[in-house]
Amino acid sequence: MGRLSRQKGKRVEREAAAALAAVLGIEARRSVQYSGRAGDADLQTSLPGVHFEVKSRAGHACLRFHEQATADAGLDAVPVVMLREDGDPRFYALVALDHLPQLAATIVARNAP
Repeated sequence: MGRLSRQKGKRVEREAAAALAAVLGIEARRSVQYSGRAGDADLQTSLPGVHFEVKSRAGHACLRFHEQATADAGLDAVPVVMLREDGDPRFYALVALDHLPQLAATIVARNAP
């Protein structure tokens, strides 16, 4: 990995940690600056049992799907894109970080007694 790629990775991980802290109200920081072992998550947070990897690139094709979901959702719905690769039975949910608290609240309210 080149020097510029490492610098970009560090910057994006710091930005991701700040976004998690701002949106979810949790503690978050880059883990590599503290331990840096292979297999470690990119971010250490105060959410036990959650492993955060941070990826940034010029374009993610799935974000076009999210743009469509956002346009179609209107103002009161949380846009979520369900993704899977052919042959994989698992689905993945793509949701914007700033919509995650609303999604979680909706799930909790739906499942409340």
